[in-house]
Amino acid sequence: MNLPEMLGMETGTVISILCIVALILVIAVIALSVRLNGMIKKYKKFMAKEAGASFERRMLDRITRVGELEEQYDRLQNDLRTVEKAVRSSYQKFSIVKYNAFREATGNISFVLCLLDHNNSGILLNSMYANDGCYSYIKELKFGNCEFPLSDEETQALKEAIAKGNILREKDLFA
Repeated sequence: MNLPEMLGMETGTVISILCIVALILVIAVIALSVRLNGMIKKYKKFMAKEAGASFERRMLDRITRVGELEEQYDRLQNDLRTVEKAVRSSYQKFSIVKYNAFREATGNISFVLCLLDHNNSGILLNSMYANDGCYSYIKELKFGNCEFPLSDEETQALKEAIAKGNILREKDLFA
C-alpha cells in the first residue's frame, strides 16, 4: 500500500500538495536569507566604521574597569573592617562633669572626665582643685564598672558617657 492509497487521494493531488508546501518553504527560506543578509550588512557596516570599533573598544574597557572596581571594592571592604576595629577600641563616648570639690574653692573648677570605648571600658579622670594645690587621679573602667567606689560626680560622668551611645551600631558592622 502506498501513500496516496493510505490518504484516499489520487497521486496527482498528493504531488500537487507537496509541491505547494515545498514552494512555501522555499519562499520562507529566501525571505529569511534576505533578512539575514541585511542584518549582516548592517553589522559589518557598523563594525567597519569608527563607531563600531570604538564601541567594541569601549565594551572591552568597561569589562576591564569592572574588574578593577571589584578589586578596589574588596580593598575598601578590608580597609573598612580595619577602621571599624580601630574605632571599637578607641574612646568614642565621653562626658565632663564640673563641680566644686572643696568649700574654700569657688567656681566649679574641679572636674571629672569620663572616656569610654565601644564596650564602656575606659577611664575616669578626676581633677580636684583646692587653694593649696590640684589633685588628680584616674580610675579604670571595665564594661562600665570600677573596682573602686565612685563619687557622685564620677557616677554622673559615667552615666552621661554611657547615655551618649555608640558611634557604631551592631547592624552596621560586618560579621
